[in-house]
Amino acid sequence: RHYLGVVRPQLLNRLTHDAFWVARHGGPLTAKGIQNQVFERSRKRFGQGFGPHCFRHSVATGAALYLPGSPGLAASMLGISADIVEQNYRRTGQVEAAMSYADLIEQKSRQRLRPIERTV
Repeated sequence: RHYLGVVRPQLLNRLTHDAFWVARHGGPLTAKGIQNQVFERSRKRFGQGFGPHCFRHSVATGAALYLPGSPGLAASMLGISADIVEQNYRRTGQVEAAMSYADLIEQKSRQRLRPIERTV
């Protein structure tokens, strides 16, 4: 309501159009404009920019990892078939491999930091 009543009219700056989202110069915010916004904001927040499509991978992978008892959840959320999720979006193998690698690095670091036992 705040966006529609206050922010959008200010962005329009006396222009008129039916687009819900308005770009900074008053015109309609295009799909490319939204993609650019997501990229810039993710870059500022996480140090690396990514586009909106990455959220689809995140939903599919997160649902599989953290809610394994709800197998159709990601497909329902993304509005696509379970087969498409499985073939194109679910990245659990990559996440599990990265987590295993991080655990291994931590384990090796701890081994190197142990004091050397000397026998005299």
